[in-house]
Amino acid sequence: MFKINNVLHQIINFFLKEVNLSEIEEKKVWKTFWVITVLVYAFFFSLLFLKAKLEFSQWTISDWLINYEDGGFKRRGLSGSFLFAIQDAVSIPLKSQIFFIQIISYISFLWIIYKNIKKRQLDLFLIGILLSPFVLLYPICTIGNAGRKEILLIILFYWYAFADNRKLYDWITLISYLGIIFMHELAFFYLPFLIWIKYKKNNNSYDRFFSIAAILLSFLSVTIIFNYGGNINQGKSIPMLLERGIKLSPGNIFSQEFAYDFNHVLRYRLSFAVHLLELILIMSQMLYYAYYFQQKHFREYFFGFTISFFWALPLYYLAIDWFRWIYIYSVFLSLIILLQTAKKETFKINTKGIKVWHLLLTPLLFVLFYFHMNHDEIFQRLNL
Repeated sequence: MFKINNVLHQIINFFLKEVNLSEIEEKKVWKTFWVITVLVYAFFFSLLFLKAKLEFSQWTISDWLINYEDGGFKRRGLSGSFLFAIQDAVSIPLKSQIFFIQIISYISFLWIIYKNIKKRQLDLFLIGILLSPFVLLYPICTIGNAGRKEILLIILFYWYAFADNRKLYDWITLISYLGIIFMHELAFFYLPFLIWIKYKKNNNSYDRFFSIAAILLSFLSVTIIFNYGGNINQGKSIPMLLERGIKLSPGNIFSQEFAYDFNHVLRYRLSFAVHLLELILIMSQMLYYAYYFQQKHFREYFFGFTISFFWALPLYYLAIDWFRWIYIYSVFLSLIILLQTAKKETFKINTKGIKVWHLLLTPLLFVLFYFHMNHDEIFQRLNL
């Protein structure tokens, strides 16, 4: 019994042990972080390329091709009409356009992160958060969902967060944000993050005009979309796309617009309960980080986390893509935390207060995530 207690004591002490890095080890961590990230995205790009070469296109292609040409104004139709116009003008195939947009978007996202965190003081805990399957490594974890329109929203918010605090950039961001709403209404449900980013850019001070303008214009946009926009498929989209060189598989937005609703969530509630657990864990991880390392701003974080969560909550009822909604939410939460890190002349990893168990949270999320993905079919068969 004494030996067991001694072993348990040693294990507990190991997990509570602080991590210390030399300057050389800090550089190795920084290089390893980017080597992992670049390799993951290189593999992801190769998968996107292979998907673009498939004869039949699925969600990651069809989502971009919703258009106004079939039946007039509708939700999400702006991107497709824009791509059609380019194809008509310079004869670039639609798949090639989408692949190019996806690649440029993700490279831009990585560049914005690299450019703006290389002179900030990070720590191993925050690096672990960034390497979560719900933040930087999301695309490779779910190739079926990655490469969709939310990447435009993510790039916009990250660019705006690190850009100079100028009125011109405010208007560029707001106009671009409204355009993305007309590409996909999901952007509306992350509006609190736009206001929160402006608050951080203003040295923790609200810009009332910007906030009110963003709220009113976004509400006006979704009101127009839902009152005057038609269904995604007005009957001619699939043959129209076929004429433009796109063959759609059965799994596409045009044939399955109304195939899934909240009854699907209730039917496979065990699987979606795991999604809920994943959301709780990632929120807890980031809130703990905010409390432990940025305690001065914890009330702000707690309030912002709560408001942004409840603002996005209708998405979980309206659509079943819970993993996407959690991903977008997590990416923006990590952005807010990054904005609060200290600026340095050179990159610096802070190890003060970092314990071994802090570094185990992200691996645990990966274990849970892959268990979920590999056993999702079992969950659905259980029908619990």
